Amino acid sequence: MRNQTQIFAHKFDSLETARFDIRDYSKLKFGSYQAARRMGQTLAVSFYDLVVKNMPEEEFVVIPSPYNHVHNAATMMTNQFINFLNLLLLNHKGSRAVELDTIHRKVSYINDYGFLDKASRKKLIDGDTFYCNKDFWGNKKLIFIDDVNITGTHEDKLIEILDENKVTNDVYFLYFAKYTGNQADTEAKLNFNHINTTDAFVKMINEERDAQCLVRPIKYLMGQAPEEFKIILSRLPHRYVEALFFGCLGEGYDKIEKYSENFVFLNRYFNQHIL
Repeated sequence: MRNQTQIFAHKFDSLETARFDIRDYSKLKFGSYQAARRMGQTLAVSFYDLVVKNMPEEEFVVIPSPYNHVHNAATMMTNQFINFLNLLLLNHKGSRAVELDTIHRKVSYINDYGFLDKASRKKLIDGDTFYCNKDFWGNKKLIFIDDVNITGTHEDKLIEILDENKVTNDVYFLYFAKYTGNQADTEAKLNFNHINTTDAFVKMINEERDAQCLVRPIKYLMGQAPEEFKIILSRLPHRYVEALFFGCLGEGYDKIEKYSENFVFLNRYFNQHIL
């Protein structure tokens, strides 16, 4: 019998009543390492106080939201969660560190998940293929992490995967924030509440030298009109353009018709200015 527990650092029913920094959340979704660090630390402290400090000798495996090749925002936040949870464990009589694992997926879709209702999200995610390494998990407790819970579709899919694989481990579904309203497009509004123009995005990337190239900003950039895309590339640091180029290759976006014109230019720009 598998025990399942849902834990979140924050709960909100609208952006106006959210008690966390929604601007920071928007920056996280577009690759801010500093926002990921702050949010990961908050989540680690919350989970430690609620669960871990009462069972310091237990073994935990941390599993971020599934991704294909390029990290998503939840994975970047998860890495910081692990860092700070391990620090708390170290300070608690040197308890063992947690481990990291991944739910592998095959499909790399270009839809913006944040604008979809629950039925559309389920249809999209049901077309994907997922794989978990049950043998690695053994009898350890599993921590599945995502940045926000809006409709619960991802959690439903994970439960389905666990059921199919007859996983009996105790499971924690951990979120930075849980939405309790009924407007599915709240996720899109949350994602774009601060980074809502290409100017805002370019400004953040140039100000935060440790910002990461994640799958969301790749799709955001590749979906721009060709002339706008050319201007954006000229304003981004070469390190970021290089990550953008290799990210497109890893996700297979070079083969997506919608992105074809921009990828041709990106390929030429990369070879002329960076390679």
